[in-house]
Amino acid sequence: MSISKITPILVVESVEANLPFWSEQMGYEIVHTVPHNKDIGFAILKKGESEIMIQSSASASEDLRIPEAHRPGTVVLYADVDSVDKALKSNRDGEVLIAKRKTDYGATEAWIKTPSGTILGLAEFAKK
Repeated sequence: MSISKITPILVVESVEANLPFWSEQMGYEIVHTVPHNKDIGFAILKKGESEIMIQSSASASEDLRIPEAHRPGTVVLYADVDSVDKALKSNRDGEVLIAKRKTDYGATEAWIKTPSGTILGLAEFAKK
């Protein structure tokens, strides 16, 4: 199993309230947003090779259903892997929180809690 990228997901009360800091002050470009109810539930921002994701607590609560993953101020990690199956097989000490699932955005994902307590999403995207 190989990891090609790890991206932090910043869990916040309001995505909209946090976008000006990251885009105007830190210089990140907003490349994608996902609605949640009447608000933005999720955003991907990039600056050069750097990428961050911002997700509202309400959106994370519905999507992940992992209590530790949707408190504002929490940082969750999202890892692009070559194979979720291989990643899960090599996982000996992490607690599987969400078993393998397909997403609307084309990923096969699983979510684990590492021995340190960090929530880690494992994502495999179809080869192009």
